[in-house]
Amino acid sequence: LGDPSPVNFLIAVILAAGLAMLIFRHADRHGSRHATAWGLFTFLAALIAIPLYLLNYWIGKRNRPD
Repeated sequence: LGDPSPVNFLIAVILAAGLAMLIFRHADRHGSRHATAWGLFTFLAALIAIPLYLLNYWIGKRNRPD
């Protein structure tokens, strides 16, 4: 593994930002009080944040009375 090129770094940042915006938008639309935190966490650690967010959303959805 060599040094990452500036192009690879830019692609990674764009991908992380896109994922963060998707998670933020989903959380905001579904009434999360911490949508910004979920978005930021996704940007910083997407491989951890996305499964945690989806699990949190799924458990919360099951526990909500309709």
